Amino acid sequence: WNFNLSLLSENSFYKENQVLVLNPFKKNARQILKNQNFLGSMQFNPTDNSGWNGSYRFIKNDNLINANFSNEERIQSSHFLNVGYLFNKNFRIDWENNTVQIQNSSELFISRDYQLQNFETKPKATYKFTDALQTEFYTSLKQKRRLDGAEYLKTLDLSGTLQWQWRKTSLRASFSFINNNFTGNSFSIVGNQMLDGLKPGKNQVWSLFLQQPINSFISLDLNYEGRNSGVRTIHIGSVQVKASF
Repeated sequence: WNFNLSLLSENSFYKENQVLVLNPFKKNARQILKNQNFLGSMQFNPTDNSGWNGSYRFIKNDNLINANFSNEERIQSSHFLNVGYLFNKNFRIDWENNTVQIQNSSELFISRDYQLQNFETKPKATYKFTDALQTEFYTSLKQKRRLDGAEYLKTLDLSGTLQWQWRKTSLRASFSFINNNFTGNSFSIVGNQMLDGLKPGKNQVWSLFLQQPINSFISLDLNYEGRNSGVRTIHIGSVQVKASF
């Protein structure tokens, strides 16, 4: 078993008559920045006698930023529960689950005041054909509900990936079929966030990533992404050259 606890707290205030703020959790109306994160986790690793593994994580984030002379605060609480089983060195299954509670408030923009409750369950299978080639398949069911409005989303995601790595060359391809059953205004800030930038209805998303070293200190990254929501296909590509000295 492994256990982990961590806490981070950062605050900024208008100086005024203050010289030093000793309390990292202090809150007042003159606060212009807050970044508080708490993480608690426990993990069970597989042994020689058992292929089971599991983990639980709790994360809470409280962030506040002053923009346009007004404060915007986002509080997010997340629970993650994962269970897996390793049949042999080539085949394993995992079951990933998470719930997320989001509360966003803005002093200036009413459209940025919302509360979301999200849930996702995702069974996943990974098979390793050789040391260089492996594939992964998963299906995901997501439910996102706005607690203070009419927006509601239920998503079915079927995805597969294929990864090949030989020496220092790496190639990864993925494809996803995503069906979004959405109720509400998909063009609003909340609706766009719930849909992750996709459209209501059927979506296909695919990507291809290649990483190839040119020599001992220069490497080339090629990335291609595409998606189709039934109306038109969008293609996005990028090239990156990295040098390490």
